[in-house]
Amino acid sequence: MDRRVLVVCLIDQPPSPIPGAEVWAHSVGRNPFRHSAALETRLRSWQPDVVVFPSVYTPAVIPLLSYLSAEGIPYVIRPGGGYGYHNEQRNRVAKRVYKRLFELPALDRAEFIWSIGDTKDIVAYGASRPIVETRKGRDIPTETYVPRQDSSLYQGLEDRFIFGFVGRLDLVHKGLDLTLRGFKLADLSDASILLTGPHVARSELRLRREINRLGLQSQVRTLSPVFGPEKDSFVGNLDVFFHLSRWEGGVPYAVIEAASLGRPLLLTSAADPGGLFAGLDAAVIVEPNPASVAAGMQVLHNLPSADRAALGRRARDAVNASFGWDLMAADFLAALSAYGIGN
Repeated sequence: MDRRVLVVCLIDQPPSPIPGAEVWAHSVGRNPFRHSAALETRLRSWQPDVVVFPSVYTPAVIPLLSYLSAEGIPYVIRPGGGYGYHNEQRNRVAKRVYKRLFELPALDRAEFIWSIGDTKDIVAYGASRPIVETRKGRDIPTETYVPRQDSSLYQGLEDRFIFGFVGRLDLVHKGLDLTLRGFKLADLSDASILLTGPHVARSELRLRREINRLGLQSQVRTLSPVFGPEKDSFVGNLDVFFHLSRWEGGVPYAVIEAASLGRPLLLTSAADPGGLFAGLDAAVIVEPNPASVAAGMQVLHNLPSADRAALGRRARDAVNASFGWDLMAADFLAALSAYGIGN
């Protein structure tokens, strides 16, 4: 019997497809605790064997989980690094209250908790349900060349060397402060930085202030979030993709996506926690400080283009061997079988 696996993403944009699963986008209304009758109707009609929620600290999930429990529909929560120590230090008082009232009770009703490299954080958080760890998954494209979908993203940058980043524009977590200071030290007059992603907690103002303080206004651009083919086009046309985060729960999806497109990678060890890329000489790994970042940028900038391309191919080979959708799906389906879901 084929299992009916449903993934519910609390986003406004159309979700990325996941082979072997139904994926729904659910937009949260003004009252995040309000029950969604429309979503209940869809769930009742589709009759999933298991529902997966890749969200934590999201009030809109709570009434949905209560509904699933009442209907006897198993659900799985995938924190995706959301219970990490550093995340827990932000808004600590509010998070502690929410954790006791909502988050832990929701976890305690889950069939299991799905870890993608953040098992230690989940255990430290206090979860009592079984934890199943799998690798992350990515649909590896057959071609690494991606035509530019929107030339306005690169307007005026056609002859420049581009370092790029996709993700939350968080100066501290994602190390964007280190990136900007390292870029300043690297003194690469023909290079630019492109940053695309959502802002968090006044990060737009803080990021702009740091760019201005360092005098990098002409070399650094921040862009609105991009999705789907536009995101692939953006990443696929970068000279170097960087991810210099201070902490992560496993290899970030953005790194997997960039590697799958054959982009040369500049990473901290936090973005390569198992040493996959470092061990295969598939990335330049730097320490989380401006001097090391500057040195890494200079190395990649000065590499012959053929050597950079070879670096990108090794990164692609690494994710193809370790992060294909088929590998993640096999891990997850084995877990469902172990818990008797959909049998």
